[in-house]
Parts: sequence; structure tokens; C-alpha cells
Amino acid sequence: MMTYMANFIKSGNPNQAHSVSRVAFSEAALPPWHAFQPHPEGDSYMEVEPGLSNHRGLRRAQCSFWADYVPALTASTGKLSSAVLEGESAGLGAGTPTPETKLFVDFLTTVTQSKPKSEKDAYN
Repeated sequence: MMTYMANFIKSGNPNQAHSVSRVAFSEAALPPWHAFQPHPEGDSYMEVEPGLSNHRGLRRAQCSFWADYVPALTASTGKLSSAVLEGESAGLGAGTPTPETKLFVDFLTTVTQSKPKSEKDAYN
């Protein structure tokens, strides 16, 4: 790994030829570092192991909450909040609100977030 890093720092290429590097890859028995081709979905990674293989979907199940659920939730609540704000600005707030807007307004009024009283309380 140190040879790869040193070659990359010297030349920008971890597979630099023997003329620049002190140790040739044939002497060090290192496999060539393949060019990393990113996937269009952005979930590619290189596993740094003796084979230096490229893979997709590292910890996909563990990250699904952040990658799938949170963006969908943010988008849906963003649409709802903009609808509530448009209704209030148009003077429709006093009219008959939909069940969704009632739920959203109830959520906004009941959820509060405050800072911990001290740093000690934050870790207890």
C-alpha cells in the first residue's frame, strides 16, 4: 500500500513505471491498480485488498434510511409545507383545511427542539 501511495504522490499514478519508482511492481509482487470507473448512481467503491477489486453498494442496507427514506420524506413534507404556506398567504387558512394540512400544522406546533442544558447533559 505504501508503494501505491508513494507512486501516486510522486506522479499521480499508483502504477508508475520503474524509472520513477525505486521498486518495480514485478519485484514487489503488487497487482496493478486498476482505473476506478465510477457508476452513474454513485455507489461504487474500491476494496483495498490484495486483488484491488471494484464493487458497488457498500453498506446499502445500512444506508437505505438516509439514501432512500429521508429524501422521500423531505420531498413530501416540503410539498405539504409549501401548500400550507400558500394557503395561509392567500387567506385560505381560515377556510376548511385538508386533513394533511391539519396534521402538518399539529406536527409543527408539537415538535420542539431545544439545546441540552450543559455538555454533561448531552452525553447522559
